[in-house]
Amino acid sequence: MVGLLSIVAVAVRGIAPFQVLLTHGFLLDENGRKMSKSLGNIVEPHTVVLGGKDKTKQPAYGVDVLRLWVAATDYTSDISIGSTILGKVAEAQRKIRNTLRFALTNLGDFDPSAALSFEALSPVCFLLSFFLSVCLFHLGSPFTISSLTST
Repeated sequence: MVGLLSIVAVAVRGIAPFQVLLTHGFLLDENGRKMSKSLGNIVEPHTVVLGGKDKTKQPAYGVDVLRLWVAATDYTSDISIGSTILGKVAEAQRKIRNTLRFALTNLGDFDPSAALSFEALSPVCFLLSFFLSVCLFHLGSPFTISSLTST
């Protein structure tokens, strides 16, 4: 239907109804074969999140692993998914979660008045603070490094 509407728009207006067209690759299994019902190699999102009938072969990874897999894939080429790939994504998600958990538990007794000023930071720490502030800026966070470290 969208293709037909595009053809009509080009015929009527003389230009395409879009400026940029984004395409993506095929969804493949771990072995590089295209997903197909007849081959039986389809990975359903419901099965990824809640697990399959056999929990040893199809464990429940949860929605966060599925989201991380989607965020980590390069959609400009063919996309692969399977139990091995999901296992690696689940391990990466656990590492990220545990690292953030460790960092947050160490902030319990943080006193902003005792924080160092930017001038007192080593060049490496200053650079890391700069990169963090750029990331926070692009994420649209209301926090900035200066508001977190100001006294």
